[in-house]
Amino acid sequence: MTRILRMSKHQMFQCGWCVVAVWSLAATASLAAVSTDTLVSVDTVSELKSYNPGNETETYVWLLGYHTQGDNQPRLYHYESGSPLSDDGGTVIASTARNGCYVAQFEDVTVKDFGARGTGVNDTQAFQAAFDSGCDTLFIEQEQ
Repeated sequence: MTRILRMSKHQMFQCGWCVVAVWSLAATASLAAVSTDTLVSVDTVSELKSYNPGNETETYVWLLGYHTQGDNQPRLYHYESGSPLSDDGGTVIASTARNGCYVAQFEDVTVKDFGARGTGVNDTQAFQAAFDSGCDTLFIEQEQ
């Protein structure tokens, strides 16, 4: 489900699920730029890939999960039209609806950002994609 959110900088800090992602913004995403755009949220990577805003100018998208909403912490992505970056399944997500990709705006990359579930299913592909992405630091979360 796609939700359109319009928030001021102050509202972003007040909104419970936004706080996590705002704290993990990379230096490349200025909070001022994010707050002036329309923020769109999508539940899964599949929805992010196929999201097409039509004539709207959304450039920032909250991803609320990987396979299902809530299976990963909310993550902020910035849409880059015509970007030459390749889809790595986590920090760069190619759009199937537009000519460009969504680039992660966070530094604390985990294997869950690449689709690892940690539920007993084989997560080898997600781990390999995370290693291949070239991230400086990769976090592996331990379920408690």
